[in-house]
This record gives sequence, structure tokens and C-alpha cells, in this order.
Amino acid sequence: MKSILLSKLLFFFFFFCGCSNDRQVIQNLRTFSKLYGYIKYFHPSDEASLIDWDAFAVDGVEKVKNAKNNEELEEILKKLFYPVAPTIQIYKIGQKPEPLKLPADTTGLKIVTWQHYGLGNNDEKYGYKSIRTNRHSDFENNDFICYQVLNAVEYQNKEIILNLKVKSEFNNSKSYYIFWSSNFKFENNKYDNLVYKSDTIRLNGFKESEIKMHINSDATNINAGFTFHGQGKILIDDFQFLIKKDGKYQEVEIPNSGFEENNSKGKPLDWILKGDSYKVSPNTNNPIISKASLEINSKGNFISGQIFDTIPSLDNILDKDLGNGLRCLLPLALLSDSNGTIGKNLKYPFDSSKYKMIYRDTTFTKKDYSINDVNVRFADIIITWNVMQHFYPNFEYLSLNWDESLKKALEKASKDTDISELVKTLEMMLEPLQDSHISVNFFGKYQNGTMPFLLDWIDGNIIVKKTLDTINIKQGDVLTYIDNNEVLKLLEEREKLIPGSEQWKRWMVFNYGLLGEGNDNDSVKLTIERSNSNKIIYVKRISRNKFWRTYHFDKNPIYLLDSNIYYINSASVTLEDFMNNLNNLMTAKGIIFDLREYPRDDVYSIFSYFTEKIINSPNWLYPEIIYPDRISIKFDTSNWQIKSKRPYLNCKKVFIIGNGTMSSGETAASIIKFNNFGKMVGQNTAGANGNINPFTIPGDITIYFSGMKVLNEDNSRFFVKGIEPDIFVNQTIKRIQEGRDEYLEKALEILGVGLNIDTPMKIYK
Repeated sequence: MKSILLSKLLFFFFFFCGCSNDRQVIQNLRTFSKLYGYIKYFHPSDEASLIDWDAFAVDGVEKVKNAKNNEELEEILKKLFYPVAPTIQIYKIGQKPEPLKLPADTTGLKIVTWQHYGLGNNDEKYGYKSIRTNRHSDFENNDFICYQVLNAVEYQNKEIILNLKVKSEFNNSKSYYIFWSSNFKFENNKYDNLVYKSDTIRLNGFKESEIKMHINSDATNINAGFTFHGQGKILIDDFQFLIKKDGKYQEVEIPNSGFEENNSKGKPLDWILKGDSYKVSPNTNNPIISKASLEINSKGNFISGQIFDTIPSLDNILDKDLGNGLRCLLPLALLSDSNGTIGKNLKYPFDSSKYKMIYRDTTFTKKDYSINDVNVRFADIIITWNVMQHFYPNFEYLSLNWDESLKKALEKASKDTDISELVKTLEMMLEPLQDSHISVNFFGKYQNGTMPFLLDWIDGNIIVKKTLDTINIKQGDVLTYIDNNEVLKLLEEREKLIPGSEQWKRWMVFNYGLLGEGNDNDSVKLTIERSNSNKIIYVKRISRNKFWRTYHFDKNPIYLLDSNIYYINSASVTLEDFMNNLNNLMTAKGIIFDLREYPRDDVYSIFSYFTEKIINSPNWLYPEIIYPDRISIKFDTSNWQIKSKRPYLNCKKVFIIGNGTMSSGETAASIIKFNNFGKMVGQNTAGANGNINPFTIPGDITIYFSGMKVLNEDNSRFFVKGIEPDIFVNQTIKRIQEGRDEYLEKALEILGVGLNIDTPMKIYK
């Protein structure tokens, strides 16, 4: 009896000790997470700008999670952060931090601080940028491109080899060069890219790059050269062009292949050069071979100014609660002299080799992060949480405890076993942000097979909307079970992993084939309800490519329906298609413009013919961020305009929108609504617009989110609400069984045609 009692007591002792340790680990990580985001994004020291913050996150997690109490945690945090942020102070609640000491004489010193125009990630494709003021910028350079255009006619239908000798000295992990070649067909003043081959190099040292390619029988030009991106320098020499004749490769003479003939400015003759941010010169002192090599050197002397007017002052020192009884004093602005930002911590010196912003060994082999490592999983949660905490622009519309989301995600990540589970954890954390732009991606995320039919939601049921003729599933069948799993529960669970509005979630599940995923060609047991009776049917999954081609592609952009009514599919129509039909459209009785899928950019050129005045896009609000935790965010508001063109098409127009109308499609829908182009029919759009903002986390996971806020033309809220149609269309099972498109029929009704025109769903795919 005593032994049983002792065993129970020991069980409960170790159980509660384990729970207590788990709680301590999670709380330690939450404290680390807050400090990580503050220093990475808002503390402007030179030391902090030199480190690889991914490596820092993984290493920091490993250290802080094992702290047994707050005192131990405090010391670990100081050892981690003081070397890279020597002027911050971590202290216990109740203690009084020391005041920041500034030089008595500040003559000639400059203020260094962070400015974020959204989350900058060294790629300004989407308009976002982050800089430290008054500092050299590592990534101000655009690409340097050097190439020749060769006549391909005499090499058509032949095999060639291109060789190039390169010696690289990169300064950071973001730098690389690409040796590339492509053959083109030049016709009607347009280039048609037939074949492209490349060799990308990220390693320092000497390399002989080689490209083998086939020249197409209709190729007219060969473009061959290289691209240099980033910081450092490269030497280029001995470009060779070899063609296969009689089974052997023979060299073809290329103008200035050794880069030894230069103009008065030192630029190589016969080569096309692009990229003003690089210095180009012949290297005669240490060429790769022969007399000279071509040297390309990043100038590296860009002093960043300010993106916008507002910057923190020297007395902007934040006092932030970190949890675990700890606080942090955080200067947002530092002074700098010619040696760098002022302020050193002699007790915790900076080791420049520890987290260098370069690959972590002398061969420049990139660090491979394994999701099997719990430290990597924790780091991914922490990095992602911080991006949203400081840069997500739509928190004002939400009621959620984002700190609690961090806690739950860390707890879940501790138990994840592979990348798929971690991605689900990230999706669950991000789902409450209601951003339909958010996606968490890695190679192989989606299983390669899905159901061979398209689903929809009607009257509380999951209905087969479209199907293949080759299977025993009919349009209008009610799907109830997949492999004995209730589909309504499967839908509920799947929607929990999709950030976005409610209308977008369901559209995404059905139109991306996210119910019943599995291996392509595997058999699946389905239970369907048809004519008030249940049937069990076995079908085989189809590939995602086939699913997408079958249900989402329509190569015919403009249809003449009947009664002089034209249908335009925004997902496939080009300006050329439109112009080819312009004469007919000028005399049309009406136009139906379908925006249910993602439109081509050409639609905005087409809109020029739908207006007699200058019209505005929605309002784009780029966030201007200088404080953490989204404090005092300002927005830079802009829009763009569409000018009218002749002829003005004054016929009656109806526009179809739906839950899958998102982003650019919603820009079009907003322009239509606020400029009275015509009636809109259908369902609410997704409610997600504005440029996406991508970032990558350890494990090669890329996450996208809406980096800007968007308002309607009248400055009303757009987020989640989207654009409402003038007339809602609710589909019926009867019409689906008949294979008819009720959205299109409603548009025809508005145009006064009635239902005497055949409107099968094949019109809209």
C-alpha cells in the first residue's frame, strides 16, 4: 500500500515538474521574442546590422529556453543582446536603469535610426524599404548586366556550349552572379523567349561556368552574358562560344571575348552594359588569364538618406516590458562618428565572426536549417510573430490577443515533427489576422492529387459544381463523406488553416481542391446524396495541374453570346484581344465583364474605354514605421489614375464578382463601383488588396502578407469587407444540376435579354 502511494506521489511530482518546466521554456521564449524584434528592427547600432538574424534567432532560442529562473534568463539575454546592442539596458522591474550617456560635443556627429516603409527585405519589387539613416547601404545596388546579342540563324537546330571564367569576392550572403544564355525569335517587333539556361554562383573563388543548350530551328538571336547582384567584386575573362559540328565542338570567334578591348572610359567594346551602381574597369594587375580581365566592383558608397520626414530623436528611449519580471531600455536613435555608432559595452564585446551576415564558413556553404530541430521551429514562430507584431497594417480592425497567439504557437511548435506540421502551426497563428493575402509556402506544400471535381457551398451543403464526364459523379450531388470522414468537419478543420475573410476561406478550399487531398491516381471512397438517397462511389484523384487546367483555365477571352451581347473574361483577355473586337463592341447591345478569377493587368487599359473622365484607383497606404509595436504609425497615401480613351463604349455593362475576386480583381471592382461603370452582380469579394510583402524564415519557408492598408476611393474601410455587389446572386442546386451559370443569367437579365440565351457553365471556367 505504501509503495502504491509513493508511486502516485512520484508520478504527480514529476508530472507537475514537467509542466512547470514547459511553462518556463515558453515564457523564456516569449521574453526573448519581444527583445529580438525590438533590437532587430528598431535598434540602429552598427553591430546589430552586421549579424545574420536567422542564425541569431536559432542560437538564442537554444540558450534562453533552458534558463531555470528569471535571474538566469536575464544574464543569458545580456550575453546575447549586449554585444549587438551595447546601449540597451535589460533590468528587473523595480530597478532603476542608468541614463544613456551622450557625448558632450556632438559637432560633426550624425543621427542613426531605423525607418521602415513597410517591411523592407532588400527587394523593392513591391515598394517596401527599410533603411538606417546616415549609413552605408549594403543593398542599394541594382543588378549589373553584361551581354552580347548574336545572330542565331547559322546556328539553328544545333548544340552549343558557352564558357566563362569568373573569380568572385562577395561581401555578403545576398550576393551572386548568374552566367546565362537564351535564344529568341524576334517577330512583329517582339521577342519570344524560346530557351533560357543559366548557372548561378554564390561561392567565393574561381569558377569556370558552362552552359549547354540547343538553338531552336526558328531562333533569330542568342543573348549571352552574366548578371552580378550584391556587394563585392568579380573578375570576368575568356568568354567562349563552341558549336557542335561533325560530333565535335569547335570554337566560334566572338568579338572581344577576352574583354581586352576597351573604350576611353575603360568599358569593354562590343558588350552591352547595364547597371549604374557598379564600377567597371579592366584589371591588368591580376587578370585571370592573358593581359586583362573585366572587373566589376560594387561601389558600396551609398549613404542612405531618409525615406520620409519623421525620425526618432535622441531622447526617444523606450522602456518596454519583456515579461518574466524584466524590462528593456531601448534607444531608437544613436549618434555616429567616422568609426561607427557610438556606445560600446566593454563587459560584453561584439564578436564580428559569430553571426556574420555572410555564409558561415570559408567555403560560403549556406546554413541548412532542419525543421527537425526544435530550435529552428521556435525561431520560425518568433520571426513570423515579430514581423506581424511590428509591420502588419490592419491590426486596428481586429480584436485578438496577439501575445496569446505567440504562446499557443510556441507550445504547438514544440510538438511538431516535420515541416508540414510546422506550416500548419504557422497558419493557425496567422489565421486570426484575417488577411486573405497571407500564405505560408514551402516546396511540396500541397499533395499532388485532389478530387476530380469542383465543389461549392449551397444551402449549408457541399455540392459538386462541375465534374469530369469520365466519372460517376454528377453536378448537384451533395458530398457528405470522403473516406468515411464527414466533409463538414473536414471543411471546418481546413478553414482553420486559411487566413482571410470567411468568404475567401471557403472559396479557397473548394477552388484549390483542398478537401480530400492525397496522392495522384489513388482511389477515394465518397458518400454522396443524390435524389434523396445515399450512394457510395469510388473515384481516383487527379493531379493538381489537371484540376487547375480543367476548372480554372479558359483560353477564349471574348464571346459573342447572342442578341449582340459580348462576354469578356478578365482572367484571359488581353488588350490585343479587346482591340481586335473593338469595332464589334462599339455596336454591342451590352457587355458582361467577368471578374470572378484573378484578372490580367490588361483590364485597366480596357477600362480606359469605359469612362469619359480620369478615374482613380483605391487609396494605397504604405506604413511609415519608426516605433515598435505599431506605435504612432503614419501612412503615405497614394493612388494611380486611368485616363479615358476613344472610342467610349457607352453600351450597358454588367460586371460579375465573387468570393474569389481578390487583390487586383478587387482593385478593378472598386474602380467599377465608385465610377459607376455598371451594375455588379454576384457575391462579396475577398477583402484583401494592396501589395504583398514577402519574407523567408529558416527552413526555406516563405510567407506573404498584406504589407499596406487599402481604403476605398471614399476612404471607407475595405479590409475583410471587400466590395459588395449591387445585386446578390445565390446559386441553387437545381441550376447546378442543369449545368447553368446563375451569375451570368442574372447579368443577362439586367441587360434585358432574359433567359432565352443558352448559359451553360462552360462559358465560365
